[in-house]
This record gives sequence, structure tokens and C-alpha cells, in this order.
Amino acid sequence: MDTSSEKYRFFHRTFVSYYAKVFLFVYKFLKDKETAENITQDTFIVFWENIEKIDETKTPLPYLFFVSKNKVLNYIRKNKTIGKYTDYIKLREHAVSKRILESSTLEKINFSEIEMLIEKSLDKMNDKTKETFILNRFKNYSFGEIAVILGVSVKTVEYRMASALRIVSRYLKDYIE
Repeated sequence: MDTSSEKYRFFHRTFVSYYAKVFLFVYKFLKDKETAENITQDTFIVFWENIEKIDETKTPLPYLFFVSKNKVLNYIRKNKTIGKYTDYIKLREHAVSKRILESSTLEKINFSEIEMLIEKSLDKMNDKTKETFILNRFKNYSFGEIAVILGVSVKTVEYRMASALRIVSRYLKDYIE
């Protein structure tokens, strides 16, 4: 890039266009809004620091996903070592998320294809498992909140989520090493 104003305009366009997508990408794996915000902001700092190396004629989204993926993996590794994830279901969810993130085909993921595969997996779930999965993954309710809403125990919610994750992971096996 020739001038700092061009560099700034490119950064601004990228930030406005892709911040929400990067945030949602990170949030889907961590389920923690504050941490997802921090990692997304760190991603854009790295983008700014390397803006000279980025081809302005191509979409910077794969680069942003690559940087945020590495930041999420580092965060997961760090928090595993200090014992933050003790709940078995949380560990299982993060393990699946980590495998998806580490997949060498991440840059090639066609998100509409993944959405279709998730829809197919939802069709294979019984109604109660499907409802539990949707409340947790799409509406962001905690296991405790879901238990109250559905009038079941937290253990039942955990069992249903484990079942749902097994079904989803079968459909997403090509995206998981």
C-alpha cells in the first residue's frame, strides 16, 4: 500500500465488513461473549500490524479466520492447563471445536454446506434432543436454563446434548480430523 490513508481505508472497510463474522466464528467455539470480543479485537490488531503483507484485491476473511482460529486454539490450550474446563460436556464440546478448528481444510469450508449438514443432523434427532440442542447452540441457553425451561434435570440436558453432538459430529466428519 502506498499511503497510510489507503492503509487506513482498507483496514476500516475490512473491520466494518467482517468484524461481526469473525466475532461469531470465535463465539461459536468459546460461548463466552467477553473472550470472543477480546480475541476478535486481537485478530484485527494482528491484521493491522500485517496490513502491508495482505493483498487488498482479495478478501481478507480467510486471513482473519486463520488468525482468530490460532488465537482460539491458544486460548483453549491455556485454559485447559489451568483447569478451567472441568465439566465433561464442556470438555467434549471444546474437543470437538478444537478438532474442527485444527482441520487443515478450515480455509476451504463452505459455510452454507455446513449449515445444510447441521440441518440434516437436526432431522435425525428426536424432538427432545433437537429442542435441547437448539436451545443451547442457537439460543445460547445454559444447561441449567434449559433444564428449567423443559422441566427436566441438568443430567438429562447433558445426556441429550451428548447425543446431539454425536449426531452432528457424524455429519461433520469430513470437517473434523
